[in-house]
Amino acid sequence: MNKNNLHKIIVLFMVTFFVNISYAKPNILVSITPIGSLTAMLVKEHANVIILNSSAGCPHEHNIRPSDKLLLEHADMVIYVDDNFDNLTSLVMKDYKGKKIKISDISSISFTGKDGLTNWHFWLDLTNVKLLEKALAANIIHSFPEMKDAVEKNLSDALVDISQLEELKKSKLSNLDSMVLLTDSLEHFFKSLNIDYFQAFQMNSSTNSLKALKNLDDKLNSDAVKCLILDMEQNSELYSKYNKVIIQLDGENWKTPSNTPDDANKKLEPLFLDKYQEMINQLSRCRRIS
Repeated sequence: MNKNNLHKIIVLFMVTFFVNISYAKPNILVSITPIGSLTAMLVKEHANVIILNSSAGCPHEHNIRPSDKLLLEHADMVIYVDDNFDNLTSLVMKDYKGKKIKISDISSISFTGKDGLTNWHFWLDLTNVKLLEKALAANIIHSFPEMKDAVEKNLSDALVDISQLEELKKSKLSNLDSMVLLTDSLEHFFKSLNIDYFQAFQMNSSTNSLKALKNLDDKLNSDAVKCLILDMEQNSELYSKYNKVIIQLDGENWKTPSNTPDDANKKLEPLFLDKYQEMINQLSRCRRIS
């Protein structure tokens, strides 16, 4: 092989190599599925969104696996809620030196519950969700400027979809009957609803006293209360004796059908909107009958 042909082969290899590098999709590792879905809405096919904890249930209880460290090593960006929320996951992330977004650092997002305490399940408040999408889009564009046009368009589309979901929520849940909320994980869902509800989930010495338990029992027995709201991990049979409408809402982490880059984004994109609408439809069972 002469030198000219060898030179051409080398140049061709280098061009091919750099073209592949330039079109490689970044890997964005997200701690939980609700945030993963909202991220996938922004990047669509332009990045691989990979969920660290893709199982259903409470994200606080995710156990670190050896595969988590491997996912982190190959991540170009990591998105998580807070060290106090992703408590076990954050142990893996503390040595990560790449691009990192801690959502609790976004000052516009409210984590405050009705009682003034921190409630990390902020994504159930659609006002927070729109603020998150804007903040994530800005961070993604800054880190991956080649995605700017796509992310800006996807952000515009996402905000329209979320606003439509907001309008659906207002129209279907505008006339809810009196209820008792028995889980803090769903508190943010009710922030935008102009309804009066009783919450009984603070776990402290006063609420666990015999007097407090008696007061709660009286409240649940009251004819004024029509619905009891639980999360998916609570035992609804404990409340069947009160003869109320019992609604269990799935608002924490959602199991994803697949976590492979080939089809994960397509299944993640609609997940948040679909699950949130499902919650709206479930809660509409508690509408007041005229």
